[in-house]
Amino acid sequence: QRLKLGGLLQYLDPSSTQYQMVVKEIQINDLRQRAVRRAERRRLQKLEEGTEQPIGRPEEGSGGLPPPPPVPTATTAKATTSPKHASGSPRKGYRSPRSKK
Repeated sequence: QRLKLGGLLQYLDPSSTQYQMVVKEIQINDLRQRAVRRAERRRLQKLEEGTEQPIGRPEEGSGGLPPPPPVPTATTAKATTSPKHASGSPRKGYRSPRSKK
C-alpha cells in the first residue's frame, strides 16, 4: 500500500490537490498501522500476564484503533445495588425527612 502511494507521488505535480490527497492517505495509513501494532503489542503483554483471553485480530479495515480499556469492576458492582435509600424506603422527591415541620 505504502509503496503504491509513494510511487504515485513521482508522477503527480506537488502543487495539485491529488498530490495532497496521496500524502494525506500515506499519513493516515501510517497512523493506522502504528495503532494496530500498538494494540497488538498491548494484547500480547496482557496475554503474557494472563489477564486477558486471546481475542482474534481486528480486521484491517476496521480503523485499527486499540480496544477500549476494560471497565473497572468497582463501578459495575456499585451499579448492581438497589436504588432504594439506605433506610430501606424508596426516596420520594428530594426532601430530607428532617425538614418536616
